[in-house]
Amino acid sequence: MVPFEVVSMFKAWNFKSIHDDLESTQFVNYIPIETKINTFFDYGMNYRNTQNKNLQLEPGTISGITTQDRPLHQYNSIYSDNDTSVSVYYAQPLEKTQNVYPHRIVYSQQKTNGENIDNWNIFKPIDFVDADTRYGEITELMTVNDILYFWQNTAFGKLSVNERSLVVDENSNTIQLGQGGVLQRTDYISTKYGMRPEDYSAIEAEGGVYWIDILNKAIVAYLQGHVINYGEYTNVQNIINNCISEEIPQIDYDL
Repeated sequence: MVPFEVVSMFKAWNFKSIHDDLESTQFVNYIPIETKINTFFDYGMNYRNTQNKNLQLEPGTISGITTQDRPLHQYNSIYSDNDTSVSVYYAQPLEKTQNVYPHRIVYSQQKTNGENIDNWNIFKPIDFVDADTRYGEITELMTVNDILYFWQNTAFGKLSVNERSLVVDENSNTIQLGQGGVLQRTDYISTKYGMRPEDYSAIEAEGGVYWIDILNKAIVAYLQGHVINYGEYTNVQNIINNCISEEIPQIDYDL
């Protein structure tokens, strides 16, 4: 097992400065490889081992500073003619993506009028919000009256989307508070009732949200800012305990 070294960035020289005051900058990437080849062998001296601070990728001259007559690395080309190396670094393939953060909610860019590329198709690496991992994975998302609710295995809450607050000062000037970001935080409403993965049993009805929590054997309702067990509220919980099954539930609303 040896590290394969890849140098990806080198010194940027400030030609306008009369002083040698710019430090060398380079990123060295080490990729673990299992091979019989000594990857540190090259045609001769490795420039990087000379601790020269004026390294360049290719041969060249910086007037009055340094001269480099060979490339940074000169590996023997014969090493690429055999197939005895085995990479032990497996990058995640793009065609088979895997969600390794089941508690993470990723969001796209905000859409604007007249844009050349649809921002709803652009997902930047740091545009996400993480829920508390103690309550399991994200199992459902639902928008009701411009409020985005989310469920986990044992929790229920709402997400702040473009959240802003307007206040009026003593001079009757309107002040806007909040950054108005797409997703800023998670606000938990209940950490007892949640939703089992792949049930998707939430429904909006008469100003409230109802869903089935198989883990707690409950029909749950979110009404007027409170989460209630509807079976206990209507005194039919014993019937639900005897009738509810482990199969995927279905919930409908008929006025």
